[in-house]
Amino acid sequence: MNIHQNIDPNTTEAALAAAYAARRAALPGGVKLAEIRDEAMARFKTLGLPHRRIEAWHFTDLRRLLAEASALSGEAAAPQVADTGFADLKPARLVFAGGAFVAELSDIEGLGEGVEIAALSAGPLPEWALAQIAARRPAGDNAVFDLGLAMMSDGALIRVAAGCTPARPVEIISMSSGGGSVLRHVVEVGDGAKLRLAEHCSGEGAMTLTAMSIDLGDGARLDHVKVQDEGRSTAHLAPVVGLIGTRAVINSFTLTLGADLAREERHVRFDGDDGGGSISGAFLLSGKTHADTTLFIDHAKPGGQSREVFKGIVDDAARSVVQTSVVVAQHAQKTDARQGIHAMLLSDRAAHYSKPELEIYADDVQCAHGATVGELDENAMFYLMSRGISRTVAEAMLIEAFVFGAMDEIADDDLREAISAYALARLDQRQTHG
Repeated sequence: MNIHQNIDPNTTEAALAAAYAARRAALPGGVKLAEIRDEAMARFKTLGLPHRRIEAWHFTDLRRLLAEASALSGEAAAPQVADTGFADLKPARLVFAGGAFVAELSDIEGLGEGVEIAALSAGPLPEWALAQIAARRPAGDNAVFDLGLAMMSDGALIRVAAGCTPARPVEIISMSSGGGSVLRHVVEVGDGAKLRLAEHCSGEGAMTLTAMSIDLGDGARLDHVKVQDEGRSTAHLAPVVGLIGTRAVINSFTLTLGADLAREERHVRFDGDDGGGSISGAFLLSGKTHADTTLFIDHAKPGGQSREVFKGIVDDAARSVVQTSVVVAQHAQKTDARQGIHAMLLSDRAAHYSKPELEIYADDVQCAHGATVGELDENAMFYLMSRGISRTVAEAMLIEAFVFGAMDEIADDDLREAISAYALARLDQRQTHG
């Protein structure tokens, strides 16, 4: 049940509404999107930012956490693309800085026939993208998604025609700066088509809101990885809505490293027989970071298979939240859904909250969930140190073995290797600098 506030807007809510009014005429999409934007902003004003009385936000009271956040200013520093870890894959690139497409840093050529790729702000909005923007939204009230829908200033539009596979992967690079950004990515993979997609989010900004909608046709496949490595002054909000067709496969993995406040939210509906995949991730948290991953998986048809595996370490005074809700409809027989949430606390001040849920209405299924929270194994530490390994190196070895288990969920070998190398570099930094 969603509970409306019925209270006056706080500083952030009022500032966001004012920012929308000031920017509305300049936002892309013209009259085609204006009505959709206005309706979304009206819903946001009614709902306000989510708070802990809303069950899905119990551990992340966004209204309180963003009470003093500055509004989106639109100010952006000169963009400069850092190493994202995917260069060896030679991907096509769409680069966004401060919420705007940067053509001179992007490379969207050489993808082959049947692939459409563009920025939302680049010209007239394609009908297929408009249709998906209008139709795809989470079930029920979702103020964050509505805010993104109203204020999206740019985003990646990616469409792969039926039976086609791009000649190289596609990478979306988002660099926040100044007042942050609001992006909306639209991904459509036709029947029997395939796409490898990488995201990298970096930079400093008051707030970044990046929403994505994904449509996979019958027999389609999407391999998707994301690295969230934004600065400690940033609030990162990332709702995703996915519709998965018959025998389609989605493999999505998120590596959470940065931001002061991060909320990764996934709404995935397996809407065809025998659809499946993995929605998983890893997190390496320190300082006073608060990272929340919340999933809503809907198995609506028979024969579905899904895996939700999350592993991470929480150090210093950081807080991690992982909520995984899987619903199996009455007619979704033969569904196989498994959830696993595992966290390691490295500090007495660190905290982790797990909430795996199963809601099953079918009677011929295989579903399970589990969650663990622990510390470094002192016996294993003693074993390694007794063989001449320093405590720092021994600790790093155990952390690596623990966290990297989640990366086995990345089905694509090249993407898994890139993500693993990026995570390993971050662990090496921790070992060197503490």
